[in-house]
Amino acid sequence: MLKIYIYRKSINKYYISFIMITAFYLISLFPTLSRASTRKAVFDCMESMIQIINKSHHITLVRYKKDFRTFTLFGKRSNKKFIKVANSNKSVNRLIYFHVENSFLKILNDKIVKDKNLTYAINVHYFELLYSLIENDAYLKSKVKLEYSDYKSLRMGFDYKDAADEVKIWNALARIQVQVNNELKQLMQGSEFNQLLSLYPKLLQDTDRWFIAGIGNTDAQAATVARVAKSFEKSLANPIIRYADFKKMLHERLVTIESLRKEIQNNYINYPSLLHESKVNGEYVPSIELNAMVRKIDFDNPKYLEIFQDEIRVTYRIEVQKHMLAKIIDYYRLVDTFSPAVYQEETIFFDFSRSKFGVVSVDIAKVGAKGLHQTMSHLVGIVDPDIAVQEARLGYEIVKTELENSQKYLMHSIGELNTHSEVDYDSQRIIASGDDLVWFPKSKLRDKDKVALLRLLQHSSNPSEYRLVFLPKKFEDEEVTIPSRYQSSLLVMGEELEKSIRDFTTKVMGATLLNKFGIGIDIKVHKEQIVFNIMIATRKNSFEEYEGVVTVAAENFFKNTSNLKIGKVIKVND
Repeated sequence: MLKIYIYRKSINKYYISFIMITAFYLISLFPTLSRASTRKAVFDCMESMIQIINKSHHITLVRYKKDFRTFTLFGKRSNKKFIKVANSNKSVNRLIYFHVENSFLKILNDKIVKDKNLTYAINVHYFELLYSLIENDAYLKSKVKLEYSDYKSLRMGFDYKDAADEVKIWNALARIQVQVNNELKQLMQGSEFNQLLSLYPKLLQDTDRWFIAGIGNTDAQAATVARVAKSFEKSLANPIIRYADFKKMLHERLVTIESLRKEIQNNYINYPSLLHESKVNGEYVPSIELNAMVRKIDFDNPKYLEIFQDEIRVTYRIEVQKHMLAKIIDYYRLVDTFSPAVYQEETIFFDFSRSKFGVVSVDIAKVGAKGLHQTMSHLVGIVDPDIAVQEARLGYEIVKTELENSQKYLMHSIGELNTHSEVDYDSQRIIASGDDLVWFPKSKLRDKDKVALLRLLQHSSNPSEYRLVFLPKKFEDEEVTIPSRYQSSLLVMGEELEKSIRDFTTKVMGATLLNKFGIGIDIKVHKEQIVFNIMIATRKNSFEEYEGVVTVAAENFFKNTSNLKIGKVIKVND
């Protein structure tokens, strides 16, 4: 196990050290010394517990995150200009798009690093190296017309004269990316990153496949063809794929997609838990819930088909043969090639040091699965790649609108909370980045107000889509602030607990209950242990129906830990 070193400033920094000559002043100093001693004891305990939560707190990695945490390659103005042109989704004469993104981001975030600040730092470092080399290349620099960056991708538009000029740009970018890939491999093979990734040797070997890239006449084309590289077993000689070169392959892929969809539809059209009717064309495609299940599959496990089969059997009480499961997975992977690029006008940073009265983390669940469902629906019957990338963009816009509505409902609920409470809560202090939201209350959030918020969210169309984690500003019973570098890890732990509870409950009680209850995780950080209280919100008086199963799920989640424990299971009914 990676040994954890926490970088912290001296606890005595804010205390004056000198010898007092009067007994009165010595006595008056005792409480201050006591608080310093308590702070040291609490921090030491936290450092021990944080090993369970996160392995990315090595002193070198902490400094690495700090160096890149708030680094922004391009500003809002540059991004807006890029989006305005790219959103038209039309070929622009004499403009070629370059798109590079981290294709392993979800795996790094959810299974390995489990620290979004660190994965963001890796991404930004990579993009910064790539862009600096482009800037140092006089030819490429003269061709740049559009620039865009966010937490997971770098995109640029280059002007060109003719086909020969296009090839020259392509080759120049490829040489630079090979160089940056080599630097990334050296960085990941350094002692701290190596230990962090030691359980995933294949991932460590394939660092030249982490960041995939493509070029095309639209950003959608470049993004689509870049994702083709993810399906290749080995890296290509040229790490940047041209849309024009793979257009025929994309056509064949679309033909296969439709063939697989029809076979899946013919076999499972009478199973509404597996297939949903598309609102686009009346045909049937895998449900959002099934897509969410496929997205969780660990394909590194040689028994993943058996595990997938058991998941469907237990969750939906349906027996699906392995050869059909393999086709569902193939269909999912091929469709994912056409998942459109997401745009953000500016990169949002969750600066937990801003928190004065704690943090409420809200994750809107299954946005990725909803996006895939829409892409599947819009690709039905489409075999022309040019039309496919445009249709996929239309599906993305639907999911984007749904996400914005979910965000608005959350803000509305917080506004309602403010109306019915004597404490002043400001819903405008919500910071959103995609499906992740952070709320910094302007007053201390009381336990009864946390319950009230969950009760308000129960009236949404889908209460289960809100994954709430409440984290206080200070340790319980201690006037000691929780360091901001620990807050991200604690919030991730709360999110993982909620996911585990929901997955376990669904398997035991059936998938039909999935959307009928909400869960909030309320974290209490004590001097020697971290306690996770679980709030269950139901529309009907069915708390007892869930309580036992939820308790077992939570206890299983923490069964091998001593400093992390489950507290109360709290009823939140209308």
